[in-house]
Formats: sequence, structure tokens, C-alpha cells
Amino acid sequence: MPRHLSIVFIVLLTACLPQLAPIEPARDINVQERVLDETFTSQGNWSTYNTDALSINVLDGVYRLLLNQPDQYIWGTNNTQYTNTMIDVDVRWLGDDSYAFAGIICRLHPENGRGYYVMVSADGDFSIRYIGQNTDDAILRWQGNSNIPQSGSFRMRVACVDNFIALYINGNYIDGAEDSRLINGAIGLALGMPSMSSASTGVEFDNLRVWNAELP
Repeated sequence: MPRHLSIVFIVLLTACLPQLAPIEPARDINVQERVLDETFTSQGNWSTYNTDALSINVLDGVYRLLLNQPDQYIWGTNNTQYTNTMIDVDVRWLGDDSYAFAGIICRLHPENGRGYYVMVSADGDFSIRYIGQNTDDAILRWQGNSNIPQSGSFRMRVACVDNFIALYINGNYIDGAEDSRLINGAIGLALGMPSMSSASTGVEFDNLRVWNAELP
């Protein structure tokens, strides 16, 4: 498919295994000017793609991703490059697959799918991963958190500042981790299905906001 569509499929290499590990302490982050305010009222530069197995579209004021093939991620991006960011987006689950996962990619390299994938599942788990070509490295392995809703809608925030990558749900800090392999890239919105999924799944993203940010 044309590279400008910025869609990638990556086999999920790691099962959803629980991890009982200390939570990385939250950090003070200085949020600066807002650099993106996206309500998906027009196509703009966002990726679109449609096949029998998946669809990615700006539609009815949201960015909608649908998938019916297990063992895959799909994502879309507008290809704008950032370095240190705070990212907010509204997320709404579609479908009944409790194993589905969705989230934000920061420092995404659209040509090969490398980036930091901050993902939450429909059954209340989360993971922070470095994913690249033939690589799926769990910076934080899949684990549960009671602040992650198991259905419906929620507000997701990801900090990607210097080496610190962190997840917040509905204003609650969930966890964070450090990694230094990527220093800049685009922002992506992603959906995935593990191998145990048997049904189609979907997610809608809306009200995407991005700010420049820095650690004190």
C-alpha cells in the first residue's frame, strides 16, 4: 500500500501477562503552548484505509478504527513531528471484544512503525511498549489498574517528555517508565487485537490535544 497512508501491521509478540511491579513515581511536567487541537471535523492529513479486514477513517466527527483480524495493530497519523509532548484524547470502545487494546503512539516513525505504544485494553489492563520492525519490547508489561474503565468512554493522557513516558486515565496517574531509544516522531492513534480475540473490534478517538512539555 502507498507509504503516505501511514498504516502498519505488526504481529503482537507478547501475551497479556500480569506484572506486580512498583509504580514509577509521577513527575512534575511543565505544560507549555498547545500545538494541536484536533476535533476530526474534516479529513485533514489523517491516514485513511479500508479493506475487508480493517478500516481507518475520519467519520462523523471522530477518528474511527475497526479491525477483525487478530494478532495485529493498526494505526493512523497526521505525520506531524514532535519531540516532548503531553497528549490528550477521548476514547470510546466499539464492539464486545474484551481483549482489544487501543491507545496513543508517541515518537512514531511512520515509515516502519517504530514508536512508544501506550496501550489500554477493554478489560482494564495497560502496557507501555517500544515497538519497531520485528521488535515488541515491553517497557511496562501488561498489568491491571482499577482506574481503567472496562467499557464505554474515557479520557486518556500520555506524557512523552525526555526519557519519561507516562499514562493517565480520566485525570488519574496510572504509571510511567523510562526509555531513551527515540527522541522525536509523529503521534499515532492505534487499535489492536491479540491472538485470543475471536470477534471484530473498534474504537473511536476524538478531541485530540497536544502540548509541548518539559521536565523541570
